Amino acid sequence: MCKALMVAVASVAMLAFQTANAIEYNEPQAAQRFPGKGWFLQSGTDHGVEYKSYLEHKRLLVATDAIYYVGVERIETDERGKPGKISWEFRARCAVRPDLTGKVPIGIYTSSKDIGQTEQFTQVDPKAADAPDNASRGWYGLWWAACKGVAKSF
Repeated sequence: MCKALMVAVASVAMLAFQTANAIEYNEPQAAQRFPGKGWFLQSGTDHGVEYKSYLEHKRLLVATDAIYYVGVERIETDERGKPGKISWEFRARCAVRPDLTGKVPIGIYTSSKDIGQTEQFTQVDPKAADAPDNASRGWYGLWWAACKGVAKSF
C-alpha cells in the first residue's frame, strides 16, 4: 500500500513537472475573442461624453515574474451626436510569484495609438470594493474582466 502511494505521488509530481515545462514563457497563448462588438463591460457618461466599453480579445501571457493577460479594449463614444472610437491595448498583471508579492504591484498597463497615449500603469487592489478615484474606475473594470473574467463596474 505504501509503495502504491509513493508511485502515485511520483506520477503526479512528474505530470506537474511536465506541464510546467510545457509553458512557453513570454509567449502569448491563443487569443480568446469575444463575438460581435466584443464583451460589453460598462457604459456611462464622462465629461458629457457617452461611452460604451467592450473587451475585444485577451490572451494569457505567463512571464517569469507574473501572470498577465494582454488584449484590446474598445471604447465607443458619442459626443453630441458625433461617434468616435478609441482602442486601448492592455497588459494586465493578474498575479505575481509568491516571492514578489508586496514588491511588484498588481495592476494594468494601458496605451492607445488612437489618442497618442503612451503606456501608463494603474495599480489595482483586487480586494478593494471601489476604485481609489474616478480616473481609475474604468481600468479597475478592465482589470477585473481580463484577470478574473468578471464584468464589474466601479
